[in-house]
Amino acid sequence: MEITFSNAGIFLIFFTIAFILMDEYIAKPWRRARLERLAKTDPKVREALAVAARVAAREKGAETD
Repeated sequence: MEITFSNAGIFLIFFTIAFILMDEYIAKPWRRARLERLAKTDPKVREALAVAARVAAREKGAETD
């Protein structure tokens, strides 16, 4: 199979969508679970999660305005 500009473009679009979906639905929950486990023992991680929750709440409030 010859690699052409259109083949490469299709592959790039497919790979980008697959990467975003993998990050959103697989990697992000794993990272969140790992950080929550660490937050039980590490005060710095606990504080970082609290800051992230406040920022997320603020962003969610800004979307509804």
